Amino acid sequence: MQIKFIIIGAVMLGIAWWMTQPLQTNLFGLIPVQMGNPLQPFSFPVALTGVGSLAYGILSKKKRR
Repeated sequence: MQIKFIIIGAVMLGIAWWMTQPLQTNLFGLIPVQMGNPLQPFSFPVALTGVGSLAYGILSKKKRR
């Protein structure tokens, strides 16, 4: 088990989740505006990388010197 890969995988999964959320803001504090996130097409490869890093971190054996 390698903790650095587990942390990287968890962060990548969080970023992938954020990439699927719509962007919301207010124009001049009055008019709410919501639009699709332009990064959404890239969320699947980021999530796949996160899952791979998480799995490697959990399943790998740390080498002893």
